[in-house]
Amino acid sequence: MLLTVFALLLALSIGVFIVGYVTGYHEIALIGAVIVFGVGVMVTGTTLEYQSGKTEVAVDANETQINYDYTPVETPTRLPLGSLVMLTGGALVLRSLDSFR
Repeated sequence: MLLTVFALLLALSIGVFIVGYVTGYHEIALIGAVIVFGVGVMVTGTTLEYQSGKTEVAVDANETQINYDYTPVETPTRLPLGSLVMLTGGALVLRSLDSFR
């Protein structure tokens, strides 16, 4: 998963959770929490990477092939980023479900 997509989805879903929780629309908060959990699952299943460059190769006189280079994000070995985001999403889901009572 690309780093920019990860950051955008995470910020958007946390924003949806906060807006739903503060305004009392707990269903909206639950949707935001589930999206946070889903982003964590996607990061756990794939690697988090960013675009580090591109290579242009001339195939023939009128055609050029562009290949993008991606570099994985370096995180400390003891910091599983996807698992931490999943745990955060799970905590937000429990918080939003608790507010239905």
